[in-house]
Amino acid sequence: MNRFRTLDDVDVKGKRVLLTAADVYRPAAIDQLETLGKQLEIEVFSERENKDPVSIAKNAIAYAKTHGFTAVIVDTAGRLAIDEKMMDETGREMHGSWGNMIDAEDAFDRMGADVLRWQCCQQPPTSNLLFGFGAAKEVQRRLLTLWNSVSFFVQYANLADFTPDLADLESPVESDEFLDRWALARTVQLVHEVEGGYERYLTVDVIQAFESFVDDLSNWYIRRSRRRFWDGDLVAMRVLWSSLITGLRVISPIAPFLTEELYRRLVAPLPDAPESVFLAGWPAALGGDQQLLDEVAAVRSAVELGRQARSKANVPLRQPLARAVIEGVTSIEPYLE
Repeated sequence: MNRFRTLDDVDVKGKRVLLTAADVYRPAAIDQLETLGKQLEIEVFSERENKDPVSIAKNAIAYAKTHGFTAVIVDTAGRLAIDEKMMDETGREMHGSWGNMIDAEDAFDRMGADVLRWQCCQQPPTSNLLFGFGAAKEVQRRLLTLWNSVSFFVQYANLADFTPDLADLESPVESDEFLDRWALARTVQLVHEVEGGYERYLTVDVIQAFESFVDDLSNWYIRRSRRRFWDGDLVAMRVLWSSLITGLRVISPIAPFLTEELYRRLVAPLPDAPESVFLAGWPAALGGDQQLLDEVAAVRSAVELGRQARSKANVPLRQPLARAVIEGVTSIEPYLE
């Protein structure tokens, strides 16, 4: 597989560039970068005693601002376990003679940069990296759920002549509807889960949290609230918009191109809105409700058990039942009506 873009491909002419050595997992990498810096006559910023790559990057940016640099290039360890191999999607080593070698430019053209990044980030860093076009199609299918959710919102927001309010990103939308309160609490849960994944440098956890959130938003909140959107319910619009935008903000480091495109459509045209998702800052985790999340999880579990029982008894989903008995779960009683 051809190597991806490296420093050799970066145009540094006419810029005062600061190289930043933030690969704290390979001490030799700092020496290598300093050697390269001397060859290119570019200054290298390093903090050998600092073991936090995020802190090093922030300090480098501050140093660059105060010393007149115009560009900062940060060298980091893309995967913590650097000895693992890139395999094809079946787990077989890539060889040209086997016909399973993938050219980097072909991967970019056929997959897209975000899908390629998603494949790499969704796998544990302690395992070999499985990579291929079949896996890329599966990523595209999952990301399509996000795209369809945004498309659903745009369609009904336009019909209702709905204009979002940036204030809904700073404080929870007030609503008496339990589904609204659940969606907002689920969004807060996403922010906490994603923060934990990033802080542990485990993008696999970030992606799992995000995909679960999008599935919940699409297959539970939107599906159960369709009538409200058909009727132009502005509170439902506000809840869905704020949840989608928060999701875009937290996943933007992994899928920068898709999130930027959606952000520019949904937020950037608003007065005083940041022009880019990367200028919007990290969302505040406000309005969490773990009890509500647990109760709705119990409801959904009961619904799924009912679906399985219908399937086993060959009873159609739309056929009314004279009676349904649910045992062992008490927290769903307020939602039975």
